[in-house]
Amino acid sequence: MPRRWRFKSRESGFEIVSELWLYPELDWSHIVGDLDTDDGDEQLAAVVDCVRRRNPSAWQHDRVPILWSVEGTEGIGEFAPYVRPRGETIDFLTFFTWPTDAATGKSLDWFRDLEVKNDRFPAFAKALGWKPAPLTATAPLKSIWLSRNHEPPE
Repeated sequence: MPRRWRFKSRESGFEIVSELWLYPELDWSHIVGDLDTDDGDEQLAAVVDCVRRRNPSAWQHDRVPILWSVEGTEGIGEFAPYVRPRGETIDFLTFFTWPTDAATGKSLDWFRDLEVKNDRFPAFAKALGWKPAPLTATAPLKSIWLSRNHEPPE
């Protein structure tokens, strides 16, 4: 049975009980939503090409930034705490209190208690074949790509 978390809206005080999970989005992977293909390998190739062109430093250093969101069954969708995107000053805890386990009352550990679900673009996620640990700052996309194509590390 999925774990449910209890927290309150900071604005209204309304209590919410919801499943929560972390969603990782690699830098430039949002372009998958604009592609006219359901083929995950083509989506992965397009993201790799985009990262190589638009963020060559991240590609070269094998550290593609990951944008993390907290999502939930009750329409929750906010930036995750501890890893805000550049310049952002808001996250889940700006809008909600610290979640506690609805069954036990234990406080949530952001780095241990939430499942990572790469569910926005399932074909891309399957082709990527890699899931980060919670709140990992970067993805080794270059290494993943080289390994996938049977190329040795540079």
